Amino acid sequence: MRIKIFSKWTIGISLVMVLFLSCRKGDGGGSGNGGPGNGLSGHIYYEFADNGVSRLDPPGFESTLFLQEQSKRNGWDVSYDNQYKLEASTILHNYDDIQFTLSKISDGSIVSQFVYSPLNGGSNYQSGSLSPDGKLIGIPASFDEGIVILNTSGELIAHIEGINGEKFERHSAMYWLPNNGLVVAHKKNIIRIDPPYTSGKLIKEMNYTEWGDLAVNREGTKMALVIDKHIHMMDMDGNNLAQVTDSKFAESGPEFSPDGRHLLVVSNYRQSGVFGFLGNLKIVPADGKKYNVDPVYENSPEVIPVILPGEDGPEAADGRQRWR
Repeated sequence: MRIKIFSKWTIGISLVMVLFLSCRKGDGGGSGNGGPGNGLSGHIYYEFADNGVSRLDPPGFESTLFLQEQSKRNGWDVSYDNQYKLEASTILHNYDDIQFTLSKISDGSIVSQFVYSPLNGGSNYQSGSLSPDGKLIGIPASFDEGIVILNTSGELIAHIEGINGEKFERHSAMYWLPNNGLVVAHKKNIIRIDPPYTSGKLIKEMNYTEWGDLAVNREGTKMALVIDKHIHMMDMDGNNLAQVTDSKFAESGPEFSPDGRHLLVVSNYRQSGVFGFLGNLKIVPADGKKYNVDPVYENSPEVIPVILPGEDGPEAADGRQRWR
């Protein structure tokens, strides 16, 4: 099934302003690999409350501060190679535009910085994510904005306003594919949109009341998502859908490990205020089997709770995390 995208689309022509540019029994888990964190690759980045963005390094889950808390920061991302960080921030006394800053993690030097003006006058609280090759920035749909793709200099690459005459809902799920394509949520469908972002292909129709939080492994062969409060996995063609987390509460924010062998999830995900949410970080094998991650009842032996040295319970997070 081919899907027609209506968009404002251009390559290499900038249409944006560029600035000079609680440890309880249930929270215990098995090692799965001979010890908590053993066999895990990469770095885990996560955010919680006003603690800024932290980085955890397996196997011991040593924690370091990655980004200081800033009230004007809308969002952040880390490149797949752990070399660059992307920040999106509001601008003092400017209620229309967003400043994007791409910088090196090693020394903080700025690689690119530009001001983005929402094309349809959308929200200035938007954020962005880096493509797998680090050359593009994807901005999720907001109000009437649709999905926007820029290069890292701020030039417009594509503006996907909607599909089959219907616009995207605000904050519709979006995730990058290895070829710089996109997997997006639109109405009751999961759709694949490959470069040059002029057409899409239906992956799966989702006849569920609640679903979202899409994530894709680096090979582009598996997808994780939330359906009815629990994490599920399926093949990228929409087949072999299976529930992989279970509890009497809710899970959110799945992220594949760099090697695709594990999933980071936020267990016991619940509302913590008018706009806030929180949960606890746990890791499960990404093998399509179901694992209990309940905060009260005994977890499956293979579940790895993300517990920092000296702490007695899984680390709290607000559902925005990366595993690079």
